[in-house]
Amino acid sequence: MSTLAHIRNWLRYPSLTALSKDDSVMRKAETLVMAFYVIVPVVAYAFFRNWPIPLTRENFDPIWPLFWSEALALSDDVTISIIRAMFLIASLLGMLFYRYRVMRLLVFIGVWQAHAFASSFGSVVHELYPWVYAALIFVFLPSFDEGRAGMERNRRLLLIIWWAQASLMLLYTMAGVWKFHAAFVQLLAGEIHGLSPLAFAYQVADWVQKLQQEAPLAAFVIAHPLIVWPLYVGSHFFQLFAFWTMIRPSLQKIWAFELMLFHIGTFMVMGIEFDPFIFIVIVLLFFSPFIPEKLTLKQIFLDLPVIGQIAEYYIARRKNATS
Repeated sequence: MSTLAHIRNWLRYPSLTALSKDDSVMRKAETLVMAFYVIVPVVAYAFFRNWPIPLTRENFDPIWPLFWSEALALSDDVTISIIRAMFLIASLLGMLFYRYRVMRLLVFIGVWQAHAFASSFGSVVHELYPWVYAALIFVFLPSFDEGRAGMERNRRLLLIIWWAQASLMLLYTMAGVWKFHAAFVQLLAGEIHGLSPLAFAYQVADWVQKLQQEAPLAAFVIAHPLIVWPLYVGSHFFQLFAFWTMIRPSLQKIWAFELMLFHIGTFMVMGIEFDPFIFIVIVLLFFSPFIPEKLTLKQIFLDLPVIGQIAEYYIARRKNATS
């Protein structure tokens, strides 16, 4: 067996060719796409609610995707009104006509412009990034015309959905890598690092003071750091191995549930809202067509990162020893 074959055998990623022949998988794939465009108006509503107008020039400095505003010499209020109307209209049209590429492109432009606006106040708004990426990726979805359905069209549909999922999970894995890197640097410097028992309490106390947001569980975390410490450390590992679920789709719902808890917990202890992240995690992972129909606890355990590979190694050794 070649090295490439060994790698493919170890990765065990789903065969898109095999999945493209499964009608139930394809129904799930099309449902995921529909759910995505149904949720976009909800994201647009949340955007409207969080960004009232009018705003003043002192705190609004448009970044480059809003170049048209300066080129047309538009006032801030007019620019903001156009962006809000564009996002709302695009999201509603996308919900109704997402099967047409031009409408999916319009949705991307709406999300992209909304993100540019939200990021025009001195710092980048991260929670809309997954929607920008996914909306752009979904522009390349194949035709939804039933007369053109076929294995190649189905494979392309699944590949683009996988691509959108991967863009989301890569964000979490990159965040996990950064957290472990920062913890290692702090450890070498003799500081309290991200895996220390008191780290979460210190972080919460610092952020709540900075943000001045209501956080119902902040006082509890600060007073009882050891109780929440295992959950905090566990969230590091879930983020680090998020991308692993792209080759072990049996874990996708488990990771989705944990990531939702992570964002809800962040709001409860720091007052930081991540609603757009929760919405897209639900759409891309809970509706995932790659999750096997029949799952066993053994399969889920063996698919876990590191732990599963160690268990598989010892199982294989025992089989070889007894054969």
